[in-house]
Amino acid sequence: MSRENIKMRLLRRFCPSRYSATVFDIDYTELRDQGRTNLLFDLDNTLVARDSNQVSSELKELFERLLDEGFKIVIVSNNWGERVSNFGKEAGVPVLGRAVKPLKRAFRLAMDLIGSNKDNSVAIGDQLFTDIYGANQFGLMTILVSPVSSIDLLHTKMLRHVERGILDRLTKLGFLQNWQGG
Repeated sequence: MSRENIKMRLLRRFCPSRYSATVFDIDYTELRDQGRTNLLFDLDNTLVARDSNQVSSELKELFERLLDEGFKIVIVSNNWGERVSNFGKEAGVPVLGRAVKPLKRAFRLAMDLIGSNKDNSVAIGDQLFTDIYGANQFGLMTILVSPVSSIDLLHTKMLRHVERGILDRLTKLGFLQNWQGG
């Protein structure tokens, strides 16, 4: 196998199935039509800023609508503690805290919480190295969203620079058609 083929295979592991600017811009009707009715959302900088514990009325409305339409939702977060559990309670959905993404175990446990499997689930998050890579390794459909805030832990800020390079490369190779450089 050539060096270029190896690079391509490695890059594909970080490639989301889709990109959406925010969780509010995702075409959930299309997902439902494809039989993907189980949604595994990351918390920090996907649903809310990392330093916030407030569930916005817009997010509550989105979750209520999705639940009414037959979707199952779980929040999968590497964060933990009262903030995470209280967020899930206020949002009206289960939470898997201390998930240790990108480990496959995190996604399996989250799917077990809502009784789902790989074929009917979608992982939605803002980070390539935890959310997208981990879910891709588990065989899930993935949707990358732009971070809702620039507030991150130091190691996450450093990884964001590497992520940007990977996303730009995936776009140049034609794997990520609608990446907006967010």
